[in-house]
Amino acid sequence: MAASLKRISLTAKRSSGCGLFRPGDRMVMEGRELIKGLSGRVCCEALASLYPAVRGMMEAWAEGGDPAPLELKCSCDGCEALFVAEPWRGEGQRSPQLTRRMERGARQATQIMKAAGPFLSRLPPRVAEELVGAASIRRFGPGETILEQGRKGEHLYIVGEGEVEVVRLSPDDKTEVALVTLGMGECFGEMSLLTGEATSATVRSRGHSTVLLLSSDRLEELLARYPALGRAFSKLLADRLKATNVSLESELDRGIIGRLSLINLIDLVQTLSTARRTGTLTITHRGMRAELAFREGRLISARVGDEKGEEAFYGLLAWLDGDFCFEQGEVAEEGEIRSDTMGLLMEGLRRLDDMSRMAEN
Repeated sequence: MAASLKRISLTAKRSSGCGLFRPGDRMVMEGRELIKGLSGRVCCEALASLYPAVRGMMEAWAEGGDPAPLELKCSCDGCEALFVAEPWRGEGQRSPQLTRRMERGARQATQIMKAAGPFLSRLPPRVAEELVGAASIRRFGPGETILEQGRKGEHLYIVGEGEVEVVRLSPDDKTEVALVTLGMGECFGEMSLLTGEATSATVRSRGHSTVLLLSSDRLEELLARYPALGRAFSKLLADRLKATNVSLESELDRGIIGRLSLINLIDLVQTLSTARRTGTLTITHRGMRAELAFREGRLISARVGDEKGEEAFYGLLAWLDGDFCFEQGEVAEEGEIRSDTMGLLMEGLRRLDDMSRMAEN
């Protein structure tokens, strides 16, 4: 029949009493066929109870009408799920899968940011939406382990619903120490991604929770496209080192190892300066080696190959990638840099801005 050419979507508006659907989940029908790739979760009982009304919409549409959206309640026993049925006309040239991911990202990012999530709230809405839309979703039950201490992290995790608890296993008596509870909009697993080291704590679900997982490869792709995301991670690193009993001092005592693609050099130098550390920051990039010496937080020396001093430091700011390692220890009493560290950073930012404007012109 002509109605087979028309598509009707059923989008969950409320999911009370339903163990399958979440708000925003969608089923799309074309005639009596459920369209693959658009449907997500499927409930046969819900389809059976809603189909008579859906068929009426299809018949009206086939006869030249334009049916208005309807709110339809599932009639399954004990279920109070509510669906919005409306004509499905597609979304331009985007594939159904991409459309679904982008819709999900915008919806969930908005919901999470309304809860003042400390990580996503630092991002421009468009960046937050794409980050959330690129993530996969997993649901965990009470006490279920999400991330295990001692394993190298492969994902960034963002709490979408519920809460998770972060605990650390003592190496001495193997007892657990509770570190912090994370709620909606907060993320974890970033330290392992930023430093390349194994995770320092275990994360478990408190009650039922929904967690978004973003792979490290996808994260690096987004970092390359959106500088604001890198800045948010730099701030998050400093906050997290102070916030969960993993103090900045203890982390620096162990030495920081990581990549400039995840922590930019300016934020790294500022962190070492604020913590008043003494030691050497070594950076390698494409066969080149740089060394920055700090004494009580003040940058006193910078050397890149045969070049040294302030100009060597400013040249380093153009390195957008590379491996770095900070080792605490004694350095020379004096170096070739006389300017204060904050002044160096401000001048470095000015030069970067000038380079950016020249590139645009």
